[in-house]
Amino acid sequence: MVQPGSPFVIFMNGAHFVEDGYQAHIDRLAQSGVWTVIKIKASNYMGALERPGRLIVARKC
Repeated sequence: MVQPGSPFVIFMNGAHFVEDGYQAHIDRLAQSGVWTVIKIKASNYMGALERPGRLIVARKC
């Protein structure tokens, strides 16, 4: 769905990011050449509530 070279953004729940080991999955995708991670930033993902999240910015290889 994303063409090679195109950037994309994933915004997800921070608790699941940690508890479900998303960092390891993200690293495997980068090592296998699926994408290049530009940044991963901790951020509140719901303006009306305090909900820790992760903003993931990557580029399709």
